[in-house]
Amino acid sequence: MRPSAAGAAVGGHRAPLVGCRAVLLLIEFFHIYIQICFLKINCQNGRKIRCLETIFILLLRLQKYFFSFVLVLVPNTTLDVNLTCGSCVLSSLTHITNNMFLFQSKPKEKSNNLSLNPLYVVPDEHDSAAQKELEIQRVKWDSFLQSRPNIWNEEWLWMNRLVPADNGGPIKKKFMQMFNSKTKLRKRVKALIRSGVPPELRGDVWYACAGAATKMKSSSRDQQYPELVKRLHELDNTLIAIDIEKDLLRTFPEKICVEDQKLVDTLRRLLRAFALRNRSVGYCQSMNYVCALLLFHMEEERAFWTFSALLEDILPNDYYIPSLIGGRIDQQVFQSCIAWKLPKVYEAFRATNTVLEPIICPWFMCLYVNVLPLYAVCRVWDCLFWEGSVVLFRIGLTLVKSKSNEIVKATDFIGVYTVLKGSNVKSH
Repeated sequence: MRPSAAGAAVGGHRAPLVGCRAVLLLIEFFHIYIQICFLKINCQNGRKIRCLETIFILLLRLQKYFFSFVLVLVPNTTLDVNLTCGSCVLSSLTHITNNMFLFQSKPKEKSNNLSLNPLYVVPDEHDSAAQKELEIQRVKWDSFLQSRPNIWNEEWLWMNRLVPADNGGPIKKKFMQMFNSKTKLRKRVKALIRSGVPPELRGDVWYACAGAATKMKSSSRDQQYPELVKRLHELDNTLIAIDIEKDLLRTFPEKICVEDQKLVDTLRRLLRAFALRNRSVGYCQSMNYVCALLLFHMEEERAFWTFSALLEDILPNDYYIPSLIGGRIDQQVFQSCIAWKLPKVYEAFRATNTVLEPIICPWFMCLYVNVLPLYAVCRVWDCLFWEGSVVLFRIGLTLVKSKSNEIVKATDFIGVYTVLKGSNVKSH
């Protein structure tokens, strides 16, 4: 071959080679830029992280096709430097991507911690649908908590039931949801809570939504839990102490064994301490179930303040007084709701002379414990702490509506009682 022809051949191969090197350099710079972006939003929401994952995967494919294209244009001997450079970029990119997927898989490690507390209320292990739903809940909550590491300290967010209703109309409400960051965040938390809280996070969510931390800080020194525990002897041999002792071993016998004296003692201390703190309420049956369910998900002092906030702030403060006036008023309001929302069912109640108080009293006083399966009760309480006592009415109406066809067919009040008090109610 003549020298000029050989130079032309080499020059002909150099042109695409320079272009290939330029493209590789641009890809490498883009990798660096994406890596910086990833580091910046490492603790932000999962949607952005998933977007970055997609970009990285596309870049990997782009490099693969680009190398294939270069091999066609340029002899293999001239690609040593380029392939070395490209392989370095590829290995670096693979390392970053693997770290990303490792970062995304970390929340799953939390599910193993579930075995650390056997008292957590979890769905039946044979219920595959509930188990799958629980895993989805964990993924959603882990993504949310990673995006806002200090979320437990943002009291304005969790105290949603105290936010005044917006009467600005649907248009203003829509704009607030679109452009107001606090409104958008509340909407996201509302969706998370309504979809369910994982058992390992339930104690923290209930504590935050109840405003228990604020209640503890605002209480005087003599009302603090350690001080109340020191005064428990004041209730010895009183009617309150006797009533508490009667109910201790009847509280969730399937979860609290007689041999588990530590948990029984904790429940006794907590109920007595609340009776000292709020003497106008003292102790009432059904409070033992409420208190025990809180203890299944949090430690003793946090359970005490959550219990106090629930009875004094979330529910009407006269719910559990000796006259039970608050509970009786809610039961009458509930019957008015049935007349408004389910008129045919209400007419069936009137036609059969059915008195609803004996049936619905445990619904409201026990907050649906012993009415629904325990895991379903926890789901109800998730919304109760977030939205307030209105949730009790919604759940009650749902239960009555689910039995409306059978209630309408009942010929007497015994038939109505059988429908509403039957064991099949627990299947919901």
